[in-house]
Amino acid sequence: MSSTSCGHQNPVVSQINHVYVESKVRERRQVEETHHNLRIHLTYDSSMHQLPADQQYLIKNSVMGTAIQYWENALKTRRLSKPILLARSCADGDVFRTDTEDISDRQTYCIGGCSPVTMCGDSVVPEHHLQGCRLYDTWNEKFIIENSSAAGVTDADFLLYVAASDTARCDSSVAYATYCQLEVEYDRPIAGFINICPQAISTHETDLALTVAKVKHEILHALGFSLSLYGFYRDSNGNPLTQREPIGNRPPLGADKSYIFSDRVVRIVWRRDWLTTNGTVEWPVNMMVTPRVTEEARKHFNCSLLEGAELENQGSTGTRLTHWEKRVFENEMMTGIYTQNPVVSRITLALMEDTGDESAHPYCTEVRSNPLRTHCNSRRTALSVCNLLQYSQDLSIFYRYSAKSPRLGGGVSLADYCPYLQEFDWKKEATFVRGSECYLTSNAPHVDTNLAIEYYGKDSKCFDQVSPFQMSRCSTVFVSNNYGAGCYKYKCVAGQGLYIYVADKEFRCYKKGQLLDVKVTTTESYFEGALVCPACGEVCAVGICPPESEPPPSTVEDQVKDIPCVSGASQLLSSSISFYFIMLCIASLLFIL
Repeated sequence: MSSTSCGHQNPVVSQINHVYVESKVRERRQVEETHHNLRIHLTYDSSMHQLPADQQYLIKNSVMGTAIQYWENALKTRRLSKPILLARSCADGDVFRTDTEDISDRQTYCIGGCSPVTMCGDSVVPEHHLQGCRLYDTWNEKFIIENSSAAGVTDADFLLYVAASDTARCDSSVAYATYCQLEVEYDRPIAGFINICPQAISTHETDLALTVAKVKHEILHALGFSLSLYGFYRDSNGNPLTQREPIGNRPPLGADKSYIFSDRVVRIVWRRDWLTTNGTVEWPVNMMVTPRVTEEARKHFNCSLLEGAELENQGSTGTRLTHWEKRVFENEMMTGIYTQNPVVSRITLALMEDTGDESAHPYCTEVRSNPLRTHCNSRRTALSVCNLLQYSQDLSIFYRYSAKSPRLGGGVSLADYCPYLQEFDWKKEATFVRGSECYLTSNAPHVDTNLAIEYYGKDSKCFDQVSPFQMSRCSTVFVSNNYGAGCYKYKCVAGQGLYIYVADKEFRCYKKGQLLDVKVTTTESYFEGALVCPACGEVCAVGICPPESEPPPSTVEDQVKDIPCVSGASQLLSSSISFYFIMLCIASLLFIL
């Protein structure tokens, strides 16, 4: 895997048309009756048909199907009562926009004629999706509307045009997306485009999950999480949060020809006590302060005085201010760089006027070293390591958090160099071997290198190890260099709580912090180590866990004297271990979204 940059780019203002599509009810107060699950209509362009059949199936079903289903279930919008017909592009870009009391007539008219082809991103919009050409005759000051026999798209609230082209932007992106037309009444994106880069599509479980996450991320940019749309945001009553121009009913344009947004949307807040190793300094942060986002941010962080949700302060135009701040939100799906296990929070869904739930990862203070000191992530779904690194130069004074050295910082710059636990890959001579997610069977180590006798699968979780595991075979003892946590099979039993299994041997956890003395004999090897029980409630559902109690005295254990000895196995194992080296590559996991 390689680093990929954010594919989202703000569209040119002159290319964005507003379209009127009648909804069943226009009263915002009737939200419960009029808002329904979002319906997304997909149209695949000709580039998709040029791919092999198996890759087409993968993109349409495993990638797009999964991503679209998620947002259709998560988001609601006003139900449209008529088919969607998009506006045609103007031939020379010159437009005339009406400003009438009648919302249905707030349309865009072409002065020099309509373009023979209308694009949405890189895709051609089919003729049967388009209105007739709307012209403004400047000489006679007349509006001319050509009739269209197009039926439009029914049973849809958002049209998404999907391409699968290997473009120049694919050198640094898995996918990229944008919106192209808005509906006139509430300025909601009604059409968008996404390109999925064919070379980024992999059938490997870990890669496929990442691709789906990135596609979901890009689709949300097209649906509204975009800097260029902030000026169009509204409150719960449908009133604009940014004052509109009297002509055209749009936000004012800035010097860079992008729409300006008010401080009711994004506001700069000065932190007067930003703590660094050189003392406190003043530090400006950009906060998304829309009402619903502020409400959910205060709930999430349990802080009634919080101004809103912090936006990213670094990166290029497609990253800065268009994602949540990585230092604060870490693995939230709408941060500007992918590190691990992306999730959607209530704050993101509040921005889209809906709700969800997720928590963030803590910071860490352990410098990454070899051998690795592994940990469990917060949900015990994967192994992780602290991404604290020693840089070759001093970090900016604003990013110095360690009194030990001005060069110590986390491995992700968009997180303002704050270190945190991060999932990783094992590599052999720069080639991907396996990931660290416990739930993927493909991440299981080879039997000859599985010194901690781990288990990977859907019924596996991460548990802490006390010290390195040892494996004995014949007269040879092998010790695992990397330790701290491992993946093991588990089961939750009502009234009894948590059970952990090591090579099918059952261990019951009676209380948090209980040490499990693991001594297990298989047909070929003897394993010895110790695991730490977590609180039952960290792994098992409410109602499963009994009150904590002291474990009973130990019973008869496996004896070391019964160490198996298989002819030739020890030599084979030794060669395998010496050849198979583990390399952590944090950089390979930094996917800029």
